[in-house]
Amino acid sequence: MIKLRLPQDPSLRRLIRVLGAVVVLGVLTGGIFASAPRSGTAVLRDKTASLAAGPSAGGVGYVDIAAAMQRHSLYPKLKRVQTQLQTETSRWDNYVAQVLADMDPAAYQEWAGSLQSDQTEALQDQVAADIERYTGSVQTELEKTEKSIAAEAEKQWESTKQAQAAKVREKQEALAKQLETELNEKADSLKTRYQKKILNLQVELVLARLSSAEREEKAEQLRTLQAEMEQEVSELNNHYNALLDEKTKQVAADYEKELKSIEAKINRDVQQQLDAARRQAESNLNRYVKVKEDALTAAMTGREQTLSRIDGALAQSLVDEGVVSSQTVQMQKSIEHDLKRQVESLEETIMADVKEAAARVAGQRRLQAVLADGEMALDQVDVTDAVIQKMNQIQ
Repeated sequence: MIKLRLPQDPSLRRLIRVLGAVVVLGVLTGGIFASAPRSGTAVLRDKTASLAAGPSAGGVGYVDIAAAMQRHSLYPKLKRVQTQLQTETSRWDNYVAQVLADMDPAAYQEWAGSLQSDQTEALQDQVAADIERYTGSVQTELEKTEKSIAAEAEKQWESTKQAQAAKVREKQEALAKQLETELNEKADSLKTRYQKKILNLQVELVLARLSSAEREEKAEQLRTLQAEMEQEVSELNNHYNALLDEKTKQVAADYEKELKSIEAKINRDVQQQLDAARRQAESNLNRYVKVKEDALTAAMTGREQTLSRIDGALAQSLVDEGVVSSQTVQMQKSIEHDLKRQVESLEETIMADVKEAAARVAGQRRLQAVLADGEMALDQVDVTDAVIQKMNQIQ
């Protein structure tokens, strides 16, 4: 039996072209510090509150509490009452401050100046440092994610190459077996055809009475037939080996084409994952920056209001001196107290609805907890829109 020899497997080694996986997030913070106000001061509150807990540890959600409250039906009323309270306190502060300024200008300047300090610049520096630190953590986390995506893609690529190599080898072996069978069938038919003639000549050489010349002639015919048979078998063998080589190369070419297609798909998937990771990182960073900027603005506003706020001791001293009547002070306190109670009541009602909505979302999505009023971590799921939708349903 003739055996066909498979050619060596072609070298198909290729490194996957994972696209560049480094993104500089510093550009995302452009203009942040320039836009922060540079007056006033306050202490930022950094607190994480758990709004709701789900039935199983399926992840942690995050809700933008300010955004959720602003979408509540009672929020416009809350803003109106807050504005009224601010108007009343400002009116009273301005009144008492004017009285003090008219009565003792030097005392007023000393009191106002005592409220100012270098805390404003320190607060802005702290916000800038917080943003820089968070930007670094986002960048680090993004790089880890990108490396993980690239490693997983490389692992998938290596696995795919091995599977494809096994597949092409199996096809080549099946092809070799098929051609080998055909070759042996044709070789056997060819040998049978020659062997009849060879056998007749051999019989004549053994049994027939031949002269030396005739015997030599028959022997030469026998050698010629044997040589022709061997030549045709050799040509047949070469033909099938060439055919096998051609077909195995075609199998390898098809394999290469399919492998390139798979490689292109893997790279597309990698690019999509990288883009998604970068978008998420940018979203997280932008959200954090907005929270810090809003808090800084609120702190500065509170600081400016503090500068115009007259404390109780000062107002009482004016009452004691008969400059401001005690009835006027009591009426003002009553007005402010009533407005503050309305603000607190509305805030409690809105917050209760937000908490209930968050609890329902946590239960539906099987979240471990829903956090708010703090920094959104990279591994948290933003469920603000879902909480707002659920809150509007239960009002």
